Formats: sequence, C-alpha cells, structure tokens
Amino acid sequence: MTRPLGPGCHASSVSIKSGIGRASHDKVLRFQPVFDTPQQALQFATDQGLEWLRTSAPLSCPEIYRG
Repeated sequence: MTRPLGPGCHASSVSIKSGIGRASHDKVLRFQPVFDTPQQALQFATDQGLEWLRTSAPLSCPEIYRG
C-alpha cells in the first residue's frame, strides 16, 4: 500500500493476513523511507513483504478448514 504525504513524498506499508475466521490476524509493516513516486513506494513495500514471507512464514501450510 502507498500513501501520499505531500508533493513528491510517498510512504509505503504492507498488510500480511493469515488464519481463517476468528483465528485470523493481520500484521501491518509500515516503513520509514519516503519515496518520490507511488510506484517506488509500492515496489519497496512489495519487496519487503516478499522478504518477510521468505524469512518469517512457516515452511509448511496447514490444510485449509472446509467447515
């Protein structure tokens, strides 16, 4: 996600959701760097989110509950 801070200044963040139903949660990562364009902010957020998934996500995915 990106958010304009003013002319030529954009912030970035990532929302990572996991779980199902009442057992779900959302982790939001907000980043300090400020970017000139929304595209730069979005690329940085995408890269950081993917890196978080590579290093922090479980190695196996549990079977999805089909209730």
